Amino acid sequence: MNVVHNIMSSSKHTVMLCLSALFGSIVISIVKTIHKRRIQSNKLCADEKVLQIPSAEISRKWSKRALLIGVLLGLCSSICIFSCMYADVVARRIENLSNMCDERARMLQDQFNVSMNHVHALAILVSTFHHGKNQSAIDQVSFMNSMLSSHTHGE
Repeated sequence: MNVVHNIMSSSKHTVMLCLSALFGSIVISIVKTIHKRRIQSNKLCADEKVLQIPSAEISRKWSKRALLIGVLLGLCSSICIFSCMYADVVARRIENLSNMCDERARMLQDQFNVSMNHVHALAILVSTFHHGKNQSAIDQVSFMNSMLSSHTHGE
């Protein structure tokens, strides 16, 4: 399920990236066209020594507005792409952290089980050599003899 989610989120990012690139190229072409027209109108004015007509001033205002709109839309699309990618990274980090916590909990559970086995083994050892004896069998010589005899009988 995580693989499908990652593929879908990466395809969303790819679509957003393609759409923003397409939009950016459209805005750039509009700005270039407006800039070319402005240069041509400036050449006409310079060649004919005519004062600039009001339409040239209007096109200059619109070119500035188009540039501003293009920059703002590019900024908004980049912020949108960044927020989507950041949310995806945060979700992956949370998932990795929860997996690490689960693995650590399993390791601690295994370590606890081993420790409990050791405690049970020690309890059996103490009950074997100490409880029910008039004189405790827990001295080094009797313990060694008992261990040696149990090893020789076990083999």
